[in-house]
Order: sequence, then structure tokens, then C-alpha cells
Amino acid sequence: MNVFVEIIGFMGMFLCLSAYGLNVFGRITSESRYYLLANSFGGIFLVINAFWHWALPSAIENAVWATIAFGGLLKRKTKI
Repeated sequence: MNVFVEIIGFMGMFLCLSAYGLNVFGRITSESRYYLLANSFGGIFLVINAFWHWALPSAIENAVWATIAFGGLLKRKTKI
């Protein structure tokens, strides 16, 4: 189980950092579906890893991060 949680953590890190990097270098916008999905799932994966290691500040930060990204997805879907 420990190896699985570490893999999830690295996947979350990769998703969040790749979305950020692609945004900074102008490859995607902060409103794109990929950016929001990568941040949503990346945040969730990092929450799992942080809870496993009992790193509560990081878990809370990433839970808020994922919630904001999911909110962006919902806003994007309701946009006319």
C-alpha cells in the first residue's frame, strides 16, 4: 500500500506541475479543460498522499486546490 500511495503522490505532483508549466509557457490557458482537470486530480492525489503521511497542512491546501479547480470546471460547463 505504501508504494501505491507514493505513486499517487508523484502522479499528483506531475499533474499539478505540468499544468502550471504549460500555462506559464502559453501552451494552455488557466480556463482550459486540461488545466482544470490536471489540477483537480493532481490535488486529489496529493491529498491522498498527504493524509497517508499525516501532513495535514498539505492535505488541507491540496483539498482547497482541488475544490477550486472543480469549481472552475463547473463554471466552465455552465458558461454560455
